[in-house]
Amino acid sequence: MGAAILALALAHVAGLWLYSPEDITDALLLRALTTFSAWGVAGFAGLLAAGIVSTLRRQIPPRIWRPLHLGLAVASALCAVIHAWLIFGVIEPNNKALLCLVILASLAVGASSGLRLLRRS
Repeated sequence: MGAAILALALAHVAGLWLYSPEDITDALLLRALTTFSAWGVAGFAGLLAAGIVSTLRRQIPPRIWRPLHLGLAVASALCAVIHAWLIFGVIEPNNKALLCLVILASLAVGASSGLRLLRRS
């Protein structure tokens, strides 16, 4: 699941870079003047960190890996929702609200199951 999310995020950034390389460069270097770009970069950084942690899963003890991965995933998802919510004019407000609610509901389900696993260990 995480690999698919990371691939979609990379495709999103690549598509934006093809459309406007200057905007992506400014966003990634935190020179962009828009708040939504900072949330997008923060979420993307968290997603990359979660991906790196996932590749190191066998080298990290489970009692460290689980909360670290869960925290990065939750933070990335919340940043993504804020990022999407702050963008105006791209998607109709009702559809954007529904999409954000679906993401938050999925996050709640995933985080609650992750927390149950943390309590067991």
